[in-house]
Amino acid sequence: RIKLQRGASLALVVRGPDAAPIVGARVRALDSRGVPLASFQLAKTDASGEAVLRGFAPGVYRVVVESAEHANKLSEVFAVSAEQEASLILRLEAGVMVTARFRGELPPGAVGSAASYSIWTEKGEYVRSGFVRVPALQAKGQQSASIPLGRLAPGSYVACIETAQLGVLEQRRKVPARGSCVWTFDATSATKKR
Repeated sequence: RIKLQRGASLALVVRGPDAAPIVGARVRALDSRGVPLASFQLAKTDASGEAVLRGFAPGVYRVVVESAEHANKLSEVFAVSAEQEASLILRLEAGVMVTARFRGELPPGAVGSAASYSIWTEKGEYVRSGFVRVPALQAKGQQSASIPLGRLAPGSYVACIETAQLGVLEQRRKVPARGSCVWTFDATSATKKR
């Protein structure tokens, strides 16, 4: 016999630095350590900056809010019990635009190939991920054009970029409190996956 339960839900309100609602922000459920859930529970905020995530088993969770115009925001840990509705208000900050560049020798087929990236806090908490195309180097041994990785709050991060041709590039980087930030990845330091 199998008994199904409705599960708990989380209602969120997402605001910007000026308290205005953030429309179209993506909300992702994480475990209590800040790692995305295998079920990838996602929602987008509406015109009021509100979103609801449903179907949580009783337990302890976090959420991350991702917005193109703001730094991602990781919530504090919260607990839900069976069929409970929890609520949370998160305020996003503007953040600093982070771009990436490659330098060194790119292997054949790397230029134009898809690369996945992920950014984590130094504590191992998920911040942002996505896909980009590997740009051509300006000249042999020179740097590539910049590719946008999004806005991040000031702090220290671990960034990982992976392609089939390059392998894995992982680096620790800092984001300043103001201005912009360029992270340079050395293509010759990639480690091949086994």
